[in-house]
Amino acid sequence: MDMQVVSHSCVAPGVWQMELTGPFAYGAVQPGQFLQVLVGNGQTHVLRRPISIGHVCSLQERLTLVYKVVGRGTHELSQLKAGTVVDVLGPLGQGYPLPQASEDVVVFGGGLGIPPLRQLVEALHDAGNRVHVILGWASGQDAFWIEHFSRCAEQVIPATDDGTLGVHGTVIDAAGQLSTIGQRVYACGPKPMLYAVQQWAAAAGIPAWISLEERMACGVGACTGCVCQTTSGMQRVCADGPVFRADEVIL
Repeated sequence: MDMQVVSHSCVAPGVWQMELTGPFAYGAVQPGQFLQVLVGNGQTHVLRRPISIGHVCSLQERLTLVYKVVGRGTHELSQLKAGTVVDVLGPLGQGYPLPQASEDVVVFGGGLGIPPLRQLVEALHDAGNRVHVILGWASGQDAFWIEHFSRCAEQVIPATDDGTLGVHGTVIDAAGQLSTIGQRVYACGPKPMLYAVQQWAAAAGIPAWISLEERMACGVGACTGCVCQTTSGMQRVCADGPVFRADEVIL
């Protein structure tokens, strides 16, 4: 489907935020789902780029994507101006399951795994949950969206590898500042972080869900090019995930 760029800006070094509008199933989006975005006319860049949905506003008919420039395709995306039409496919994948009753929930985010957690935290808050958020970056200059999480969370704890913002260390180091370990855990970020969260939640006996990132081609499960290993066999990240129960994934 065709959507139009409303705004497009750099929110951290190499990290861009794109706001889109147009005909889209805004109300059907689950936190943690993603879009497959066509770069240009699809001739130079044949494969679409998977980008997590960071925020949805059904009333204004807006959705927000955040991505990092890592190659020629994402560099070309970063050059798009307001008014440009973009071809997207979605929403795709399985999102985060929400609690059936009010709970204390801990959310871990790392780097470019942080954007899809904004929609999750807002949904958790709106459903009456108490949300505790830990956000990790390499450095304070890489940080973004802290203010958005602060509006809905009981606490937001930043952590950086170099100590320039918040806790000096990993998101697990920052977990020592939590006011509660919570009743369930959600996470999205690089694989080493997800492994650490998986082990942390298992040691605490808390159910956890993690969102995986893999190279995707089709985005709908047809090509089986983005499989991951689970306790029940190989699963497709794009179609069976990207969100999985942490204790079912072999990292």
